[in-house]
Amino acid sequence: MVGHPSAVVLAELARCEQRIVPVSGDVVDQLIATHPYYAKVMIIAGTYGLATGIASFGGMATLVTTADQPDDLVYTLTKQIMTNLAELKAMNPALGGLVPEAMARAALTAPVHPGAERAFRELGLRK
Repeated sequence: MVGHPSAVVLAELARCEQRIVPVSGDVVDQLIATHPYYAKVMIIAGTYGLATGIASFGGMATLVTTADQPDDLVYTLTKQIMTNLAELKAMNPALGGLVPEAMARAALTAPVHPGAERAFRELGLRK
């Protein structure tokens, strides 16, 4: 799995005649229901020259650390990411679909570090 647009996918599409096919339906719904770190996504029109968006699914990225990292370090990193999200999205189109509220609540595959929790609360993303 990759974030789109991907230089790897673009290079592969250029090698020979290929097409991207939609992936959706009950199988994807069941996958997401049992594994909440996956989500329905759209590969947006224009990506790879697509005339229309293509339904798919993808893994939700989660930034992880160890519990022994200092709270202030994780707080600062989390707050910087969240307050500079627009700039990060501008640097990498694969980040375009990130939504701060979802980032603070969805796809959490491990307990939230106290430093990240503090940043999320300060930014009004968690209660």
